[in-house]
Amino acid sequence: MNVEILRNILIVGLGSFFGGSARYLISVAMSNLSKGFPWGTLVVNLIGCFVIGLLSGVFTRTANESNSFALFCTVGICGGFTTFSTFSKEALLMLQAENYWALAAYVGIGRFVMGLSGDIKILTPEFETYIAECAADINQRYNHDK
Repeated sequence: MNVEILRNILIVGLGSFFGGSARYLISVAMSNLSKGFPWGTLVVNLIGCFVIGLLSGVFTRTANESNSFALFCTVGICGGFTTFSTFSKEALLMLQAENYWALAAYVGIGRFVMGLSGDIKILTPEFETYIAECAADINQRYNHDK
């Protein structure tokens, strides 16, 4: 196996550990609010969609989409943090329980935000530039320490 691929697998795996752990902690923290509605999964997916949309935009603009830091953040952390399979399972459970209003809200809100995540334009250019500079600085430090 190529050393670069193995390194990227480890980077993504580490990011997934952090993302998955954060997802679990948020779900546990929100379990008291549930009362039949999967708030934890919805909040996690909404946050994850927003963050991955933001990061993808920043990394695309700075031409760093394939670097290690981008992999760690987007595929690793955000990939481990968000969960389409749990979203689907919970939607199916609501359908089976004939909880149609909750299902419509759950799928509708999730679908709306997921649609927005691909093209986030609510940030000022100055903030996007600051995020891009921070990402470039972290990437430069990471590559310098090798």
